[in-house]
Amino acid sequence: MNISEQFDRHFYPERYKGSESRTAPFGRAPRRTNDEQQLMAIEQRYMRMGFDAREARFKARMYHTLKL
Repeated sequence: MNISEQFDRHFYPERYKGSESRTAPFGRAPRRTNDEQQLMAIEQRYMRMGFDAREARFKARMYHTLKL
């Protein structure tokens, strides 16, 4: 996608509606969960990254339970 097409998509979104999702170019979709076991696994992953327990819990709850 070149610059002029990016401007076109920004200023005239109705022309491109439904042609591709926002996450398609990156090959990923927003992850959202309310499952407690999955949240605990995400929290553990943040702790392995080096965050303390309080911060890991905050990040898991904040970034993985809200609608993105």
